[in-house]
This record gives sequence, C-alpha cells and structure tokens, in this order.
Amino acid sequence: MATRATMGDLIARVRLMVDDPAGTSAVFTDQEIQDALDAHRRDVRYLPLAEAPTYSEGGTVSYLEYFAGRSNWEADAVVQDGNYTVLTPASVDYTGGIVTFATNQDPPLTMTGKTYDLYAAAADIVTAWQAKVARVYDFSAQGQTFHRSQMLRSLGDLAKALANKAGAGSVNGSGSGMTILRREDMN
Repeated sequence: MATRATMGDLIARVRLMVDDPAGTSAVFTDQEIQDALDAHRRDVRYLPLAEAPTYSEGGTVSYLEYFAGRSNWEADAVVQDGNYTVLTPASVDYTGGIVTFATNQDPPLTMTGKTYDLYAAAADIVTAWQAKVARVYDFSAQGQTFHRSQMLRSLGDLAKALANKAGAGSVNGSGSGMTILRREDMN
C-alpha cells in the first residue's frame, strides 16, 4: 500500500518530532508513520469555519480568511459554501487550519476532511522504536564501557513526553473518531 500524497507534510512533521529523518538511515518507513497517524485520525464533516472580516475604507466588509479551529489537517480537505458548492481557496494552511481566498466568500463556509493527533502518533512511533532497541546491552571492551541501554531510557522519556502532549481532539482518549456537524439553518 502506498502512502497518500496528501500525508507528506504530516509524515515529515512526525519524523521531526521523533528525530527519524527520511532516507536510507530511517528507522521507520513513511507507510509505518502514516499508519500511526491513521490510528489517531478524526474524520470531520461540515465543520463551520469562523470568518475573519476585512474592513476597507468606507465600511466595506470582505470575507477572505476563515479559521477551522482545528489543526493538523490532511492536505485533501474540502471547503464548501452554504449551498455545498466546493470552493477553491487561494491558500490553505493545513497545519493551522486557516483558509484564505483571493476574492470575497460570504459565510457560512464549512470544511470536510481529516485531522490528526501528531503527538499521539509520534508517541506510538517512539514506543515501537523502543521495542526495536529493547535487546541492546551495555558492554566493556579494551578498558572502555559502552552504555547502549541509554537509548532505551531516552526513547522511553521521549515517548512519555509526547504522550503527555497528546489528546487534543481525541475521542475517549483514543485519538481517532468522527465529528459530524449539522447546519441548523437547513432542513
């Protein structure tokens, strides 16, 4: 199974969090990181976006920027207007959940897509890394002592730190789930 092209930024950010650079020396494949992210995914349908009005001289109001209030979106999220017409923003900050348009787009707007708990996914990756190095041992040779077990302890500390930051947007602590929002102004 190939990784989804829309996951590239999220995978790279998890790699940075766990200090596992991509390439031949990587401990984990992109697919393994994507699988960890998918375990902490939340599917979001029709999330109302908060508009940020822009005021021009003479009192003219434009709506060019919208905020999702959620972060870490997969790069395939869709923005729709009040008639469910798919819109094409000038730019989308998937990390911060900020949508920007070149021309006015009157509210209400919604966003449908997937968000991820990067800290929980990173904690899972580091825990799996711990399992990979669980058999390392300390040894002495030629008057020197080598403490390879420090890696196991360091990874354990990192996993705990990441797990402590996890949970934003989680469902019952699992980090995965679905949010369905319904507009009350429609039948």
